Amino acid sequence: MALYRHHRSFGLRIHATLLLDQVKKIVIFTVVLLYSAFAKAQCAMCRAVIESDGSNAEAEGLNNGITYLMIFPYLLVGGIIYMIYRSTTRKKLN
Repeated sequence: MALYRHHRSFGLRIHATLLLDQVKKIVIFTVVLLYSAFAKAQCAMCRAVIESDGSNAEAEGLNNGITYLMIFPYLLVGGIIYMIYRSTTRKKLN
């Protein structure tokens, strides 16, 4: 009933560690998901305020600017995660 073939001798302790890692991943994913929903709601509020003046072009520009600025942190974090993943897989192969 081992999750990994090379960890069979550690028994239940390794399973608890792996389970804790999974729980951490789920909690982090949930926090990020909820935070992004909150940020999207704020962008909608800004857009609604701009649209109340009757200028739809300014609202579109503001929305596009917010989207443009939000892309770069995700790209940076994604790049860092990819570099960490690549370095750990190379270490495992060697």
